[in-house]
Amino acid sequence: MQKAGDYYIIQASKFCGVLAMAKVEHEKFKTGQMWYDKLLEELNYLQTVREKEVAEMIKKARSFGDLSENAEYDEAKTEQGKLYHRIAVLKYVIANAEIVEY
Repeated sequence: MQKAGDYYIIQASKFCGVLAMAKVEHEKFKTGQMWYDKLLEELNYLQTVREKEVAEMIKKARSFGDLSENAEYDEAKTEQGKLYHRIAVLKYVIANAEIVEY
């Protein structure tokens, strides 16, 4: 991530899956159209396909019985938390994105 005045230039990466949050008074993320489209695509995938997969994992884990000693349930709920966090980060970045030409 490179700082450019009051803005940060971000690049999405499938491999690291991390978007740093800028602590700037007027928080805007400058990005190219290609990266912006990738963020939208990832958000759409997470909200449609992945959310259903995680819900199915939780449903399957519940069928194993006692939730207090159910490692599969704990793992599925942890995955759900990670998913919702990633969705929130993507929504934030998209809402504060400014598309620029490089």
